[in-house]
Amino acid sequence: MGGDATGSNGRSGPGDGGAVLADVTGGAVAGRHGRRSLRVLVGPATETQSNTIVPGIFPIACFKLEDIRFDFGSSVVLPEVRDEMPLLAKLIDDHTVIGPAPQQQAKVPRAAVFGHADPVGEDEFNKALSGRRAAAIYGMLSRRTEVWEDLYENTGKFARAVAGDSWGVRSEQIMLNALAPPDAQPLEVDGKDGPKTREALKRFQASQGLSQDGSLGPATRKALFKAYMDFLCVNDKGQAFSIDAKEGFLGRNADGGGKVDFQGCGEFNPIFLLMAEENRKFDKSGDHAARDGLNAPNRRVMVLLFRYCAKVKVEKWPCPRAKEDTAGCRKRFWSDGEKRRTSGEERRKFSETEDTFACRFYQRLLTDSPCEGGVEAIQVRLFDLDGRAMAGVDFFAQVGRREQRGQADGNGDITLLDIELPNRCLVRWSRRKAPEQPLLDVLAAGVPPELIDRDVVKPPAKAAPGAVDADKDFDFEATIFLEVPVETEGNEDAIQRRLNNLGYHFDLSPAVRLEMFRRDLAAGSTTDRSDGSSGGDGASGGVKKKVVTRHDELQPPAKIRRS
Repeated sequence: MGGDATGSNGRSGPGDGGAVLADVTGGAVAGRHGRRSLRVLVGPATETQSNTIVPGIFPIACFKLEDIRFDFGSSVVLPEVRDEMPLLAKLIDDHTVIGPAPQQQAKVPRAAVFGHADPVGEDEFNKALSGRRAAAIYGMLSRRTEVWEDLYENTGKFARAVAGDSWGVRSEQIMLNALAPPDAQPLEVDGKDGPKTREALKRFQASQGLSQDGSLGPATRKALFKAYMDFLCVNDKGQAFSIDAKEGFLGRNADGGGKVDFQGCGEFNPIFLLMAEENRKFDKSGDHAARDGLNAPNRRVMVLLFRYCAKVKVEKWPCPRAKEDTAGCRKRFWSDGEKRRTSGEERRKFSETEDTFACRFYQRLLTDSPCEGGVEAIQVRLFDLDGRAMAGVDFFAQVGRREQRGQADGNGDITLLDIELPNRCLVRWSRRKAPEQPLLDVLAAGVPPELIDRDVVKPPAKAAPGAVDADKDFDFEATIFLEVPVETEGNEDAIQRRLNNLGYHFDLSPAVRLEMFRRDLAAGSTTDRSDGSSGGDGASGGVKKKVVTRHDELQPPAKIRRS
């Protein structure tokens, strides 16, 4: 296994009264912003004059939803969002002010939604897609099904159409599966309007008292969207909650296009930037999956909460509508905004350098935010005993109180989000097993058993990210270091941590672990036999260099299977 860290380390800024990372789940982060002190210079006045203080608006809490809770390259919200929404419900409750008796009216904080993309691709495309994702979350929270109708039909009322983000039958299948009875056979999410999809839709129509024609018309879409929103947006008791479109959002639904209430920031405010050289290597190799994994922290939707009494003039709000182009965003750039959002000679994290946000307005809102700092994204590659990367395998990972589960990508990589460093991670993984019957069919056809790869006879359909059971039987388990020292010369700890991550665990002595690595390395390749085939400090040094190379380049040695 190899690891690569990206992301940011947060801290509480001066005078903020203690920004706090409140909680994390598999795909979300919630936090409380610290109090900001306001220094005011007041001049003397006569009895007919007065001084007026108008403090700037600032958020009191934040809720960040990760990219993995959306369908790939799409604004369709996935069912696993249901696991994250209790964090937002609690955040709202914690910041709700109860008025005096006898009415004791609850004064809830006001929300604004910001969508973000990663710094890859065209600015206009990323602005539009991030705006569609922000609109999808706003529509869900406010229960405004007309917003989702716009995303489905691409009418352009709330967001612009984006190539590849077509809701259609695929979104219908995702929603029907989430709303189906526990004993129902799930639909294959393939975007094809087949008989099974139509039958499932008829059952839903029957449950809603609608005409059972198996067609997703406007009335059925409205009912399906509303039921799915209620399914997704629940508190920790499983009870549906929503945010009032007028009283609960900063813009108070005063603008027909959603201005203030939700917006897309595109790729203008990355919290992490790769080195320019890394981007060139990814472009040259075509390894977009690895690059996209490292950029995962940048793809996010942020819900900011403001005090219940916060007011803004919609016409003066600096962010353009989600459906508008990037021109309005650029007006709010720092003078060096283009440089800020561009990769340089070193990796940069906003929480460390505060120079990756191009928009000065967004930076003012989110400086020292616990949701934009304090965490890292770690990419880990999973291997089998022969040193082969295992693509598409089930995994379960646990770091502290945060758990993630799902499937590795085509390179065998998994991305662990919002991880506090330094830390260790327990990870379990195993190849998804082929159904027994197809294997029997192959054996019956006379194929010699030793020629059958039992794991790829008939690969099953890929499961949803949250479908992997933490208690299932996994083929492999390891506890790995998520941070290894870069300097390795004379640093034994750096070598031993890498050995551990490559599968040579700490239950053996350092000398034994290094010798096991040397033997596996020599057995796997004749070109490596010279690095330690005989004793001596020089040989040991050669093996240690190989440990660093193999770990950092994600190339573990092939181990010898012993019966």
